[in-house]
Amino acid sequence: RSSAASDVYKRQMNVRGEFQQLEIAFGTMLKSKEKADKLMAELVDIAAKTPFDLQGVASSAKQMLAYGSSAESVGKELVMLGNVAAGVGAQLGDIAYLYGTLRTQGRAYAVDIRQFAGRGIPIYEELAKVMGVTKDEVSDLVSQGKVGFKEVEQAFQNMTKEGGMYFNLMQEQSKSLTGQISNLGDAWDSCLLYTSPSPRDGA
Repeated sequence: RSSAASDVYKRQMNVRGEFQQLEIAFGTMLKSKEKADKLMAELVDIAAKTPFDLQGVASSAKQMLAYGSSAESVGKELVMLGNVAAGVGAQLGDIAYLYGTLRTQGRAYAVDIRQFAGRGIPIYEELAKVMGVTKDEVSDLVSQGKVGFKEVEQAFQNMTKEGGMYFNLMQEQSKSLTGQISNLGDAWDSCLLYTSPSPRDGA
């Protein structure tokens, strides 16, 4: 076979292998092949419509599941966090890690809030709105243990809902050249995945 055809075949096998590894990982975490298949389809759709690639989206999903997200909510949460990440130029996995660890803690510590703020997320302003206090009072409330995950979750939801500063930002960014290249790569990988010959077909 020609070099080009051989390269395509190798890429097909790599894509199929990566996809199967993800399916196995999610199947193990969710203890259900049906749930894993449904989640994978959702993640492929998210990757196709956003500037983030499938590996990045899937890796972040695994993080979120490990930190307590449900299979039913993780896709929606990734879109929310992805919109914030896109807005501040951060990696999706980075924001997912900070958000997920805060979920397991149940409350926000000063270091958590500083981590978000340090990435350009206006978390102090948003928490102030959620809690009905001034921006300057937020730090004291955090120190007193009065800012829980629910307040942070609400702040993120407010930032990404319609009218929020990060609303639908991933889809907007996916229209940029860099986003289109990423989406093209995801589309090509999906094409290779669903047209891959099975191993028994031979090379």
